Amino acid sequence: MPLLTFDFAGPYAPDQAATWQFSDATWKDANGNPVDMTGYTAKMQIRPDHSPTSAPYDVLTTADGTIALGANGVLAINVPATRTVRYSWGVGYYDFKVTSPTGIVTTLLAGRVMPNQAATYPS
Repeated sequence: MPLLTFDFAGPYAPDQAATWQFSDATWKDANGNPVDMTGYTAKMQIRPDHSPTSAPYDVLTTADGTIALGANGVLAINVPATRTVRYSWGVGYYDFKVTSPTGIVTTLLAGRVMPNQAATYPS
């Protein structure tokens, strides 16, 4: 079960064909202190449904630079417009998992991604 259910909708939704930036989430421990995510990796898959056999709409990772994790507990998403131009779907479902340096996997966020459709596209 995720620590927080959160929908990327309204002001937090990605705009199709525009850079999607989000850094409004901080992972804190039970005492309210930010978790140092140095050495952690992260992965976020966006799918049309919750089925593991559904092809993902997109996969964001720390390895490809679309996710950044901070020593101050902040998790950030930065997806370039060249990728969000493909966000033509209405609703996608995601979870955001981090893996500690010792291999412990934690689901921090889960919910829906509802992109705002574009009328203007990159040349």
